[in-house]
Amino acid sequence: MIKKINKERGAVGWMLMPDWYKTASDYIKISIQVNNIRVMLEDLKSRLSLSSLRLRHALLYKHSKQRKAELKLQKRIVDEHINQIEKLLEENENLRRENFTKEYGEDYCKFNS
Repeated sequence: MIKKINKERGAVGWMLMPDWYKTASDYIKISIQVNNIRVMLEDLKSRLSLSSLRLRHALLYKHSKQRKAELKLQKRIVDEHINQIEKLLEENENLRRENFTKEYGEDYCKFNS
């Protein structure tokens, strides 16, 4: 039953899956989904980085103490989210490497090592 459910499940995200996706191996499906997740995380990280930069710029202006405290709190929260996204990107990269190693026996794409 689980195999039947997983067979019909498609990738979630912005990518449209090609026709051959249904007949592809599990490793290729995982690889496609991992790359899709990486793209979404990098997009989110870039948006949050811009928000962090805006908050840092807003802190330079003279505001009341309460307003500055609110801005600092917002910046701290955004920076923590950026750190969490960086950890998720690292885990995503490890998953990509493990998947590639399981499929081909060794990692041919050692770009970041």
